[in-house]
Amino acid sequence: TGFVTQNYNTHLKKANDLDIYRNKLERLLDLGSFLERELKKNTIFIAPTGSQALINYLPGLSSKSKVVFFRTDQFSIHPVNRGQVDLVVSPDDISIKKRVAVLKKYNVDCILVENKIVKEYYSAYPDLFRIQEFQGFWIIHFLDARKE
Repeated sequence: TGFVTQNYNTHLKKANDLDIYRNKLERLLDLGSFLERELKKNTIFIAPTGSQALINYLPGLSSKSKVVFFRTDQFSIHPVNRGQVDLVVSPDDISIKKRVAVLKKYNVDCILVENKIVKEYYSAYPDLFRIQEFQGFWIIHFLDARKE
């Protein structure tokens, strides 16, 4: 019975992983539809980087979502300091002045995160940012006066 139990648990885990992955993809599809509907123009985003990161999905989710950094330097139009990109979406205590400097440097319109701590950090600056929530994603609009 040990083999049967092990085999059953392995398949059950794979089924659960598949459900989790399917739900993630459905959320991303919903986010893409939302962005396509809500964005009025092409919008430059910063989002967390890494192999399974939001920034890797954004260009495929909406024709209006553009990213500062896409997967590797090879796919990025302009040279990008990835450390600076990561600084903007970090939950660490990094000054708003440093974050805003990066947003301006790369002409960023929005930050996309799932991290509530990051969202709450930016919500403390309503004169600089407007925040939209969609199914556990936060779209943080940078209200840079030179773009208005």
